[in-house]
Amino acid sequence: MARTMGAAFVYGTATLQHPKTQLLLERAGYNLIGFTPDREAVETDVVKYVFEAVYAKVLISEDALLRPDPKNMTPRAKSPYNLLFPV
Repeated sequence: MARTMGAAFVYGTATLQHPKTQLLLERAGYNLIGFTPDREAVETDVVKYVFEAVYAKVLISEDALLRPDPKNMTPRAKSPYNLLFPV
């Protein structure tokens, strides 16, 4: 549906409290791109920030992408980029 609407990528988050959503996204071709805090009820009447996994999936073809020039990337950016989007 996202491709039909012209989206270049989609993303979603998955709790780190249970592996099922993580596995579903990974099996659907999503890549883990990072972690972010989100609020979650950890007990009755207790809400805390917990880390969630952030997943993304590129929907456009390789020939539609202009890859970044590696010399314009910091080492911290280049390393995960190369892992997530190998040439």
